[in-house]
Amino acid sequence: MGDPGSVKTARLRARQRRRGYPIHAYVGANGGGKTMAAVYDTLPTLAAGRHVVSTCRILDPATGQPHPLWVPLDDYRTLLEVENCDVVADEVTGIASSRESQGMPAAIANLLVQLRRRDVAFRWTAPSWKRADTIIRECSQATTLCMGFVPETVSDETGERQWRSRKLFYWRTYDAATFDEWTTHRRERIKPAARQLMWRPGSMAERAYDTFDSVLSLGAVTDAGTCMDCGGYRQKMKCPCARPAASRAVPVIGRHTAPVGVLIPETDDTPAVVLAPAAAN
Repeated sequence: MGDPGSVKTARLRARQRRRGYPIHAYVGANGGGKTMAAVYDTLPTLAAGRHVVSTCRILDPATGQPHPLWVPLDDYRTLLEVENCDVVADEVTGIASSRESQGMPAAIANLLVQLRRRDVAFRWTAPSWKRADTIIRECSQATTLCMGFVPETVSDETGERQWRSRKLFYWRTYDAATFDEWTTHRRERIKPAARQLMWRPGSMAERAYDTFDSVLSLGAVTDAGTCMDCGGYRQKMKCPCARPAASRAVPVIGRHTAPVGVLIPETDDTPAVVLAPAAAN
């Protein structure tokens, strides 16, 4: 075992490197520690007094109650108002899945490419890099691969959960610029920008969220008309600005329009002239 002080220093250094990528992806299999890594990297934001907007419920490690700086992310309109804060989109497929090309409203897509202007850090988790919307992947600056080890024991006789939490996690961070093009074999040969072993039991990150808590869903209708609450289709509202063609102030040029004359104004050299419309063929 290494010196506890040096181990803690190495962990903090790895987190500092990950936080150096404001738009960050955390990917891996269920139980790999994706949410824990995102929450762990967000703890300094809470310590600095900045708000955290998240689909994952952020808890106060001291009390176990919802953190006073946590803002629930349950509506697309909340994202449009974020500024000077961190956003954690746990299970990003609930916000912008790659399977629904029109799933993310255009306003949100425009916001994602302008997070720097609002001083917003954006962290998202997904089982796979390619499960997220293309725009999110293109904006992401780094990807952390999360793996979990040392599962907790489960007794069938006591009726405990069959999904076993992992105690040890291994996080490796890579630059996202070429991540989309890498193969699994090639990733194993490339040196990560940061790597960290994390022991979950007793850590502050473990107390800052509930690993079995449900992720908030965004209660809104996407551009494709799909309700984010039930998955049903909601018809778009009819535009109230629609008016019959006959009531338009400017006639439509084309068929069914009366021919009009053209007035050439008077000048110093020529008098005013009215040109008759051409006869219909």
